[in-house]
Amino acid sequence: MKEGFPSRERIRNRKDFERVWETGLRGETGSLVFFFLKNDLPFSRLGLKLSKKIGKAVWRNRIKRILREIYRRNKKNMTGKVDLVLIPRKGIGDNYWKLDAEFQAVIKRINDGCAGKINH
Repeated sequence: MKEGFPSRERIRNRKDFERVWETGLRGETGSLVFFFLKNDLPFSRLGLKLSKKIGKAVWRNRIKRILREIYRRNKKNMTGKVDLVLIPRKGIGDNYWKLDAEFQAVIKRINDGCAGKINH
């Protein structure tokens, strides 16, 4: 599997974000809130939602770059094809390894949720 992150694997449409928020499953880690929903596409998609509470534009863009890279490197570990929306919490750090460990927990929850182990 290629490790690229083409634009088709990004959630950009407001309707898609709302669909995941309203009908998807929700979870939390220390620095992230995430929503996910199975999709009918042959690939998973990622959406990022950062508010200005996170920090100024430079900091928000840094966090987005880190989260996209972590997703890109770990998307092969997801068993199902899902739409995933990540919402970083205020005070999120930029420690790549800490965020990577949290994303591994997200993947575990998604894999469990796709198997039907998480209730809505």
